[in-house]
Amino acid sequence: MTALEEDCVTTQTRLCCAPISRPHARALARALAATVAILLAVAASASAQSGSGAAAIEGTVTDPDNRAIPTALVMIISNETGYQRTVYTDAHGRYFASAMPVGTYMIDVSATNFATTQRLDVKLTVGTTETINFSRSRSRKWRRRSRSEGARRCSTRMKPPPAARSASAPCRTSRSAAATSPSSRS
Repeated sequence: MTALEEDCVTTQTRLCCAPISRPHARALARALAATVAILLAVAASASAQSGSGAAAIEGTVTDPDNRAIPTALVMIISNETGYQRTVYTDAHGRYFASAMPVGTYMIDVSATNFATTQRLDVKLTVGTTETINFSRSRSRKWRRRSRSEGARRCSTRMKPPPAARSASAPCRTSRSAAATSPSSRS
């Protein structure tokens, strides 16, 4: 050994693994590919299961004049399980219920001053969105009230002038006149 060789420090880098022969490398590559394929298959089936068994319901709720009814209550109830979802219509009368379990449903729609409406046996199937629209009629109570208010308004506006009233029509008397009348004294 020369002096020059003694001054040189030799380092040896070792890999953490022993060298692999070609047949072993091929087997390792096959095992890695099989592991990746299994992981992809599991991930694909998991994502398919998350969407399976789910459907959606959408639609609009309008009045007889085809105007939107905002904040109408839409109750969706499963016939099989009793599962219930409640949604409200938006400002445009639209409602949407996503991620509904597959099955047969009853949909009940109610809103102030409108008659309650039901739709029975709405079937939801996997991955579909059913569109169920409702056209609501005014409630009987609202119709009666609006007719009586309209009649009252008409009767107050359409009164004939006092001179045109018949003698048999009742007229109001003031308190002082009522107090001096003979019938009020007894």
